[in-house]
Amino acid sequence: MPKITVIVSAYKDRGFLDEAILSAKNQTFDDYEIILSSDGNWGLKDFAEKYGIGFCCSEKGNHSSALNNAVEMASGEWIKECHDDDLLTPNCLIDLYEGRGGVLVYANAINEYTKDSTEARRLYYISNPNVTLENLLPLFVGQLHAATFMFRKDAFQNVGGFDPNIGYAEEYEFYINLLKHGYTFTYVPETVALYRLHGDQITFKDKSLRGKMAEYITKKHNL
Repeated sequence: MPKITVIVSAYKDRGFLDEAILSAKNQTFDDYEIILSSDGNWGLKDFAEKYGIGFCCSEKGNHSSALNNAVEMASGEWIKECHDDDLLTPNCLIDLYEGRGGVLVYANAINEYTKDSTEARRLYYISNPNVTLENLLPLFVGQLHAATFMFRKDAFQNVGGFDPNIGYAEEYEFYINLLKHGYTFTYVPETVALYRLHGDQITFKDKSLRGKMAEYITKKHNL
C-alpha cells in the first residue's frame, strides 16, 4: 500500500493538465500513486492512460463529490490533491510526509498571477504556522494555503469527507470540521506548490460564489 495518493482533479483540460500530472510524477518521494479525478468527463481517461496513472470518473455533480469518490478509491494513508491548473514542486511529497504530525500537514506556496497573455507575476505565500479555528475566521481570509495541504485518509472519512453541497472552497469547511473534531494540523516551512490565478478559474467567472459558500458554512457550523 503506498504511503501517499496524489489526486489530480480536473473537470476539463484548460491547457495545464499535462503539466499538473507531470509535476505529480516527477517527485523525489517514491512511495506513492497518482489518480486523475474527473467530475463526469470520461474524455480525461486519455490523460490517465497516457501517463499510466489511475482514473476515477464520477457522475456529473461537483468538485467535492468527485473528490470524495477519488479518496475512497485511493490506497494511500495520506492524500494530496493537485488541481489541474496547479503544480507540485519536486520536493512536495517528501517535505510534507517528513514533516507530518497532525492529521493535516500544510506548507507555503507560490501564487502565480496571469492575465490574458501578459507575463506572469509570482508572489510567495507564507502560511500561518499555527492555524486554529479562531484564526480561520472570517472565512476566506487566508492563513493556510489551499494548494499545499495533505491529509490522512482515515481522518477525512471520520469527518464525512468534503461536503457535497459545496462546489467551491470545500477545503475551508473541511479545515473547520477537522478542528471541531479535535484534530491538529502541522506546518512545514517549505514551498511545495505553485498556485495559478487566471481568468478561467471558477471564482473569476462567478464572483458571487465566495459569498454564497461563506454564508452556507457559517450557518452549518453556527460561526
